[in-house]
Amino acid sequence: SVSCDPSGAFHFLEDSAAPLAAVNLLAFRDKPAGIDLDALAQAVKLLTVALELSVLSASLPSRAMAETCFAYRPLAIGHGNLAALLMSLGLAYDSEEARQSAAALTAFITATAYATSAEMARELGAFPRFDANRDTLLRELGRMKRATERSTRRRKQEGVKTALHPDSVAITGLAERCAEVWAAALTAAEEHGLRNAQVSLLSAAPEMHRLLDCSCLGLEAMPGLLRFHRLTDDGFYQLIDDAAPQALRALGYGE
Repeated sequence: SVSCDPSGAFHFLEDSAAPLAAVNLLAFRDKPAGIDLDALAQAVKLLTVALELSVLSASLPSRAMAETCFAYRPLAIGHGNLAALLMSLGLAYDSEEARQSAAALTAFITATAYATSAEMARELGAFPRFDANRDTLLRELGRMKRATERSTRRRKQEGVKTALHPDSVAITGLAERCAEVWAAALTAAEEHGLRNAQVSLLSAAPEMHRLLDCSCLGLEAMPGLLRFHRLTDDGFYQLIDDAAPQALRALGYGE
Protein backbone atom coordinates (compact mmCIF):
# COMPACT_ATOMS: atom_id res chain seq x y z
CA SER A 1 0.00 0.00 0.00
CA VAL A 2 0.95 3.64 -0.40
CA SER A 3 1.25 6.16 2.40
CA CYS A 4 2.47 9.74 2.85
CA ASP A 5 4.15 11.79 5.53
CA PRO A 6 2.14 14.29 7.65
CA SER A 7 2.97 17.19 5.30
CA GLY A 8 1.66 15.28 2.27
CA ALA A 9 4.96 15.69 0.42
CA PHE A 10 6.44 12.18 0.45
CA HIS A 11 4.15 9.61 -1.18
CA PHE A 12 5.68 6.14 -1.29
CA LEU A 13 5.27 2.64 0.05
CA GLU A 14 4.05 2.08 3.60
CA ASP A 15 6.84 1.84 6.19
CA SER A 16 9.30 3.87 4.15
CA ALA A 17 11.31 7.06 4.47
CA ALA A 18 13.69 9.09 2.35
CA PRO A 19 16.53 11.55 2.98
CA LEU A 20 15.43 15.06 2.07
CA ALA A 21 17.29 17.85 0.26
CA ALA A 22 16.42 20.87 -1.88
CA VAL A 23 17.92 23.49 -4.17
CA ASN A 24 17.29 27.24 -3.94
CA LEU A 25 16.21 27.96 -7.52
CA LEU A 26 16.75 31.72 -7.24
CA ALA A 27 20.46 31.10 -6.63
CA PHE A 28 20.76 29.83 -10.23
CA ARG A 29 19.22 32.90 -11.84
CA ASP A 30 21.88 34.30 -14.17
CA LYS A 31 20.40 36.12 -17.17
CA PRO A 32 17.30 38.12 -18.19
CA ALA A 33 15.21 35.13 -19.29
CA GLY A 34 16.88 32.12 -17.77
CA ILE A 35 18.86 30.24 -15.17
CA ASP A 36 22.20 28.45 -15.24
CA LEU A 37 20.99 24.96 -16.18
CA ASP A 38 24.49 23.46 -16.09
CA ALA A 39 25.02 24.64 -12.51
CA LEU A 40 21.55 23.43 -11.48
CA ALA A 41 22.21 20.01 -13.03
CA GLN A 42 25.54 19.74 -11.20
CA ALA A 43 23.89 20.65 -7.89
CA VAL A 44 21.20 17.99 -8.40
CA LYS A 45 23.85 15.38 -9.27
CA LEU A 46 25.79 16.14 -6.10
CA LEU A 47 22.64 15.98 -3.99
CA THR A 48 21.64 12.65 -5.55
CA VAL A 49 25.01 11.10 -4.70
CA ALA A 50 25.01 12.63 -1.21
CA LEU A 51 21.52 11.33 -0.43
CA GLU A 52 22.42 7.87 -1.72
CA LEU A 53 25.36 7.87 0.69
CA SER A 54 23.01 8.83 3.50
CA VAL A 55 20.82 5.79 2.71
CA LEU A 56 23.89 3.60 3.16
CA SER A 57 24.44 4.90 6.68
CA ALA A 58 20.83 5.48 7.72
CA SER A 59 19.45 4.44 11.10
CA LEU A 60 15.69 3.87 10.91
CA PRO A 61 13.15 3.50 13.73
CA SER A 62 11.78 0.07 12.76
CA ARG A 63 12.88 -3.10 11.00
CA ALA A 64 10.01 -2.87 8.50
CA MET A 65 11.00 0.66 7.53
CA ALA A 66 14.66 -0.30 7.18
CA GLU A 67 13.81 -3.26 4.95
CA THR A 68 11.64 -1.11 2.65
CA CYS A 69 14.16 1.72 2.43
CA PHE A 70 17.09 -0.56 1.63
CA ALA A 71 15.00 -2.54 -0.89
CA TYR A 72 13.88 0.57 -2.83
CA ARG A 73 16.36 3.26 -1.74
CA PRO A 74 14.02 6.26 -2.28
CA LEU A 75 15.44 9.80 -2.29
CA ALA A 76 13.64 13.12 -1.88
CA ILE A 77 15.12 16.07 -3.80
CA GLY A 78 12.93 19.17 -3.97
CA HIS A 79 13.23 22.85 -4.77
CA GLY A 80 12.63 26.11 -2.95
CA ASN A 81 12.03 29.73 -3.97
CA LEU A 82 10.07 28.65 -7.04
CA ALA A 83 7.61 31.53 -6.77
CA ALA A 84 10.49 33.96 -6.14
CA LEU A 85 12.22 32.76 -9.31
CA LEU A 86 9.01 33.16 -11.33
CA MET A 87 8.53 36.65 -9.95
CA SER A 88 12.13 37.58 -10.77
CA LEU A 89 11.37 36.62 -14.39
CA GLY A 90 8.41 39.00 -14.43
CA LEU A 91 5.85 36.18 -14.58
CA ALA A 92 2.48 36.29 -12.84
CA TYR A 93 2.23 33.37 -10.41
CA ASP A 94 -1.11 32.20 -11.86
CA SER A 95 -0.10 32.51 -15.53
CA GLU A 96 0.29 29.73 -18.08
CA GLU A 97 3.96 30.67 -18.57
CA ALA A 98 4.58 30.33 -14.81
CA ARG A 99 2.85 26.95 -14.63
CA GLN A 100 4.73 25.57 -17.64
CA SER A 101 8.07 26.92 -16.39
CA ALA A 102 7.47 25.39 -12.93
CA ALA A 103 6.58 22.04 -14.50
CA ALA A 104 9.67 22.11 -16.72
CA LEU A 105 11.98 22.94 -13.80
CA THR A 106 10.54 20.14 -11.68
CA ALA A 107 10.83 17.70 -14.59
CA PHE A 108 14.42 18.78 -15.26
CA ILE A 109 15.44 18.19 -11.63
CA THR A 110 13.72 14.79 -11.57
CA ALA A 111 15.26 13.67 -14.89
CA THR A 112 18.73 14.77 -13.81
CA ALA A 113 18.40 12.84 -10.55
CA TYR A 114 17.19 9.70 -12.36
CA ALA A 115 20.05 9.96 -14.86
CA THR A 116 22.50 10.18 -11.95
CA SER A 117 20.78 7.23 -10.26
CA ALA A 118 21.29 5.19 -13.44
CA GLU A 119 24.99 6.12 -13.45
CA MET A 120 25.30 4.88 -9.87
CA ALA A 121 23.45 1.69 -10.80
CA ARG A 122 26.03 1.05 -13.51
CA GLU A 123 28.77 1.02 -10.87
CA LEU A 124 26.95 -0.25 -7.77
CA GLY A 125 23.97 -2.17 -9.14
CA ALA A 126 20.27 -1.33 -9.20
CA PHE A 127 18.14 -1.21 -6.06
CA PRO A 128 17.25 -4.76 -4.91
CA ARG A 129 13.60 -4.65 -6.03
CA PHE A 130 14.33 -3.14 -9.47
CA ASP A 131 13.95 -6.36 -11.47
CA ALA A 132 10.55 -7.06 -9.92
CA ASN A 133 9.37 -3.56 -10.85
CA ARG A 134 11.40 -2.99 -14.03
CA ASP A 135 8.57 -2.93 -16.57
CA THR A 136 6.32 -0.65 -14.52
CA LEU A 137 9.10 1.75 -13.59
CA LEU A 138 10.49 2.06 -17.11
CA ARG A 139 6.98 2.53 -18.49
CA GLU A 140 6.41 5.45 -16.13
CA LEU A 141 9.77 6.99 -16.99
CA GLY A 142 8.85 6.65 -20.65
CA ARG A 143 5.56 8.46 -20.07
CA MET A 144 7.39 11.29 -18.33
CA LYS A 145 9.88 11.48 -21.20
CA ARG A 146 7.11 11.67 -23.79
CA ALA A 147 5.38 14.38 -21.76
CA THR A 148 8.37 16.66 -22.46
CA GLU A 149 8.45 16.03 -26.22
CA ARG A 150 7.14 18.53 -28.74
CA SER A 151 5.23 15.94 -30.77
CA THR A 152 1.60 15.68 -29.62
CA ARG A 153 0.80 12.75 -31.93
CA ARG A 154 2.77 10.20 -29.92
CA ARG A 155 1.39 11.57 -26.67
CA LYS A 156 -2.19 10.91 -27.85
CA GLN A 157 -1.29 7.43 -29.10
CA GLU A 158 0.09 6.44 -25.70
CA GLY A 159 -2.45 8.25 -23.54
CA VAL A 160 -0.17 10.98 -22.16
CA LYS A 161 -2.69 13.65 -21.15
CA THR A 162 -0.60 16.03 -19.06
CA ALA A 163 2.38 17.41 -20.95
CA LEU A 164 4.66 20.38 -21.27
CA HIS A 165 3.97 23.05 -23.85
CA PRO A 166 7.54 24.08 -24.78
CA ASP A 167 6.49 27.38 -26.38
CA SER A 168 4.99 28.49 -23.05
CA VAL A 169 8.12 27.78 -20.98
CA ALA A 170 9.58 31.21 -20.27
CA ILE A 171 13.07 30.07 -19.20
CA THR A 172 15.44 30.08 -22.17
CA GLY A 173 16.51 26.62 -23.32
CA LEU A 174 14.78 24.77 -20.47
CA ALA A 175 12.16 22.87 -22.50
CA GLU A 176 14.74 21.53 -24.97
CA ARG A 177 17.20 20.63 -22.22
CA CYS A 178 14.47 18.92 -20.23
CA ALA A 179 13.55 16.67 -23.18
CA GLU A 180 17.22 15.80 -23.74
CA VAL A 181 17.83 14.84 -20.11
CA TRP A 182 14.69 12.70 -19.93
CA ALA A 183 15.74 10.84 -23.07
CA ALA A 184 19.20 10.23 -21.61
CA ALA A 185 17.76 9.15 -18.24
CA LEU A 186 15.42 6.61 -19.84
CA THR A 187 18.16 5.17 -22.06
CA ALA A 188 20.53 4.80 -19.09
CA ALA A 189 17.81 3.24 -16.92
CA GLU A 190 16.98 0.68 -19.61
CA GLU A 191 20.65 -0.28 -19.86
CA HIS A 192 21.82 -0.16 -16.25
CA GLY A 193 18.70 0.00 -14.10
CA LEU A 194 18.24 2.56 -11.33
CA ARG A 195 19.87 2.84 -7.93
CA ASN A 196 16.78 4.55 -6.47
CA ALA A 197 13.07 3.89 -7.03
CA GLN A 198 12.13 7.52 -6.29
CA VAL A 199 14.30 10.61 -6.48
CA SER A 200 12.20 13.76 -6.06
CA LEU A 201 9.21 15.37 -4.35
CA LEU A 202 7.60 18.76 -3.79
CA SER A 203 8.62 19.66 -0.26
CA ALA A 204 7.54 22.53 1.95
CA ALA A 205 9.73 21.73 4.96
CA PRO A 206 10.22 25.13 6.64
CA GLU A 207 13.45 24.23 8.46
CA MET A 208 15.25 23.23 5.27
CA HIS A 209 14.01 26.22 3.28
CA ARG A 210 15.01 28.56 6.09
CA LEU A 211 18.56 27.19 5.94
CA LEU A 212 18.56 27.85 2.18
CA ASP A 213 17.35 31.44 2.78
CA CYS A 214 14.21 30.84 0.71
CA SER A 215 11.37 33.35 0.71
CA CYS A 216 8.71 30.76 -0.12
CA LEU A 217 8.26 27.02 0.35
CA GLY A 218 7.39 24.34 -2.17
CA LEU A 219 4.76 25.50 -4.65
CA GLU A 220 3.34 28.31 -2.52
CA ALA A 221 3.13 31.90 -3.79
CA MET A 222 5.33 34.70 -2.51
CA PRO A 223 3.98 35.83 0.89
CA GLY A 224 5.02 39.45 0.23
CA LEU A 225 7.69 41.76 -1.13
CA LEU A 226 9.19 42.40 2.32
CA ARG A 227 11.07 39.99 4.57
CA PHE A 228 10.98 40.43 8.34
CA HIS A 229 13.80 39.37 10.63
CA ARG A 230 13.34 39.21 14.40
CA LEU A 231 16.19 40.38 16.61
CA THR A 232 17.27 38.97 19.97
CA ASP A 233 15.78 42.00 21.81
CA ASP A 234 12.33 41.23 20.31
CA GLY A 235 12.72 44.00 17.77
CA PHE A 236 12.78 43.35 14.05
CA TYR A 237 13.95 44.83 10.78
CA GLN A 238 12.58 44.45 7.28
CA LEU A 239 14.27 44.03 3.90
CA ILE A 240 12.99 44.06 0.34
CA ASP A 241 12.99 40.52 -0.98
CA ASP A 242 15.89 39.69 -3.32
CA ALA A 243 13.49 38.76 -6.15
CA ALA A 244 11.66 42.11 -6.16
CA PRO A 245 14.38 44.23 -7.86
CA GLN A 246 14.94 41.51 -10.46
CA ALA A 247 11.20 41.38 -11.14
CA LEU A 248 11.05 45.13 -11.69
CA ARG A 249 13.97 44.97 -14.12
CA ALA A 250 12.35 42.06 -15.98
CA LEU A 251 9.19 44.18 -16.36
CA GLY A 252 11.17 47.04 -17.89
CA TYR A 253 11.58 49.38 -14.92
CA GLY A 254 14.87 51.25 -14.60
CA GLU A 255 17.04 51.68 -11.53
